[in-house]
Amino acid sequence: VEVNLIRASEASGTLVVVLRRMVQYREARELLQKRVRGAMLYPILLIVACFAVMVIITMVVIPQFKDMFAQAGLMENIMLPLLGHLTSRRLGLLIHLRGNDIREQFPQVWVGQVTRLSKVNGLWTTVPVKTQESERYFVLHDFLYEIGFIDWATRQGSKFLFPNLMQLADPSKSGSSYMQRLFKSAGIKPKLGEETLGRREVFHSLRSGSIQDMRESGVDARERRVQAGHSAGSDEHDLYGFDVATEKEARKLKVLPLDPEVDYSVFRGLDFEAIAKKKREAGKSRRK
Repeated sequence: VEVNLIRASEASGTLVVVLRRMVQYREARELLQKRVRGAMLYPILLIVACFAVMVIITMVVIPQFKDMFAQAGLMENIMLPLLGHLTSRRLGLLIHLRGNDIREQFPQVWVGQVTRLSKVNGLWTTVPVKTQESERYFVLHDFLYEIGFIDWATRQGSKFLFPNLMQLADPSKSGSSYMQRLFKSAGIKPKLGEETLGRREVFHSLRSGSIQDMRESGVDARERRVQAGHSAGSDEHDLYGFDVATEKEARKLKVLPLDPEVDYSVFRGLDFEAIAKKKREAGKSRRK
């Protein structure tokens, strides 16, 4: 094409004009190509970087979490923080959960309920329930069913789900210290601005986070209080009707959106039967 243009321009006497336009065309084309390559470079690098991060998370990070669970491997290390996060219930209550405390309250709606009076090893004993409201059932998130925890728990019958902690001299009081040490070993640091105040990350932060998640998901104040084991409210109108979650409320609570900043995949594929067989190597035994 260019050769023919030059021949035609020679014949017509416009060679200089045609050559100048050809140069301008080449320069414009090369500039456009550079701009296109430059514009495509960033998306390509971004895609490559995202793919590399996904590969690292899949091949390195997640296996390390599963190895950590396999090594630490105690049921309370794995499930108590998750239960606190998903149910917003007190640690002292969750420690006393037994298999019989888990039941299907409504079709495909599972709940947990720890009563103040419990029969342990043939003897009636009092569970340290903080308030009367704490004795009411709380809704279990569908995620607990998906990972197989509820299925395993219901097969335990009258056995405690966290027997290692129940062997301590005072499970409820010792549980908080135990969780504090667990969080410290996991590298959880005080919140920004609280380093000099002597405050430390405690199990209660999981409850408050769960309550905040319910608030952001549109769960009304009464439903939040009932799920967390608090009084239904001071307003006399809040006290009308049920003092536990209704079926409609329970169905909403069991499918609340999971926190997008938490990697819940580490809880999938766990062998709860194997985990339940692992025993604590330290700690005071229950007083006889």
